[in-house]
Amino acid sequence: MTFSAAAAPPIASVRLADCTPQPWRNGGGVTRELLIWTRPNRVSSEPTGSDWSVRVSVADIAHDGPFSSFPGIDRYFAVLEGEGVELGLDAGRTAQRRDDPPLFFEGESPVSCRLLQGPTRDLNLMGRRSHGQLLMQEARQHPLLDAGLHWRGVFCFDSVTLNFGHGQSDVEVAAGTLCWSATASDAPWRFVCGGRSFWLALADTETLA
Repeated sequence: MTFSAAAAPPIASVRLADCTPQPWRNGGGVTRELLIWTRPNRVSSEPTGSDWSVRVSVADIAHDGPFSSFPGIDRYFAVLEGEGVELGLDAGRTAQRRDDPPLFFEGESPVSCRLLQGPTRDLNLMGRRSHGQLLMQEARQHPLLDAGLHWRGVFCFDSVTLNFGHGQSDVEVAAGTLCWSATASDAPWRFVCGGRSFWLALADTETLA
């Protein structure tokens, strides 16, 4: 699905319910991959098929165990459903629960995961470090500006109302939907009302410094 208003860049969307679950490489859960996006005009030595820039997925963690290693990848992690997890990171162990801000860590770092009380569902944003800097934050806290962004998106875990600028009317977005755009625009995206949702972005390193 794609929607836009006059003079507004098109915004694509994908529903979690339409994504096929895939087992983890280590067997600890399943992942539903909403999007893999590659920044255009990149000159890279990465093998074909592994040079993606942004990956957005929702994972169901059923068992304790390590996260898979992703060298050269930065990651954000947020608990969507369940009691949460305790993650073992380089800096020590930290509990991550549903209402906590998204957690950032490097994909090559060894990460152990222990369920606090039963299975969880989690949002994962990954970005190739050489392609830009990742951003992930609760949508209700700030508008999502476009300056310096190569790609931007919003994952709506609950039903929300958003405004995508350029004189568009407010848009009701169904729960479990990822909306995204890689077209430059001078209009910020704004959270209007509703439940939990997250801004996602890949930016120039200087933009978020």
